[in-house]
Amino acid sequence: MEFRLAPSDSGQVPVDGCSIAWAAWGAAGAPVVVLVHGAGAHMGWWDAVISELACSFRLIALDLSGNGDSAGRGDYGGEEWADEVLTVSRQVGGGRVLLAGHSLGGRISILAAARGPQTVRGLVLVDAPIRRPGTESRPRFVPRSSGRRYPTLEQAAEAFHLKPPEPILNHDLLRRVAAGAYRRADDGWSLKSDPNVYGRIDDHTVAASLAEIRAPITMVYGGRSASVDDDGRAFLVDAHAGPTELVRIEDGFHHLTFDYAPEVAAAIRELSSNVP
Repeated sequence: MEFRLAPSDSGQVPVDGCSIAWAAWGAAGAPVVVLVHGAGAHMGWWDAVISELACSFRLIALDLSGNGDSAGRGDYGGEEWADEVLTVSRQVGGGRVLLAGHSLGGRISILAAARGPQTVRGLVLVDAPIRRPGTESRPRFVPRSSGRRYPTLEQAAEAFHLKPPEPILNHDLLRRVAAGAYRRADDGWSLKSDPNVYGRIDDHTVAASLAEIRAPITMVYGGRSASVDDDGRAFLVDAHAGPTELVRIEDGFHHLTFDYAPEVAAAIRELSSNVP
């Protein structure tokens, strides 16, 4: 992935035998924000938000196992991903951090905050699907096929599309995200993400974790998103043991880190300024 701002540092950390890729921006000693992408994505989804915040924060993005440049696992689950987030937060962040998680990354961030209350000082959920346990779930996204091979990276990136599909104005970022989603092999270019990373955290686990979190949560959601509904937001407020703020981006869809990076960055700044 080619970022608008080059990382100041990058590396890999082992978590339960799996190598996890990370990159960092900003000055050492600034407040630390750890950025967690969604299913089938990679750290490049945060590029526009990183550009907004790098002057005032230490930003650390990671590729979850089975995604991006991190290694894969035989099986995936919320606990393993939460441990990856916490390990990167502690070893690279070096102290208490704010977590920002988009989509599945928000659900993972909830589990991480419950497992590491001494590490996580607050959460910004970016259009993260929150559902009342037992309610009928929306149809899950069909994962992209990792078996397709393309002769060139240009052809691979041209075939890339977001899930769920939605209009995107930041075409420059979309092209770079698409290019960063593929790796080269002898028989062509194929997706880095493992199709088995989808649908791995159940709603009961998320609800139980919310009940343990005392740190504040801000949910930033798109007014036109199909991933977050009124009942889910009401359940978040009811289930979360700490203070909750809801921030609606009226014309936003699910992938808010693309076209609404300033609004997402503002929510991160606001929460960071209000928690110790």
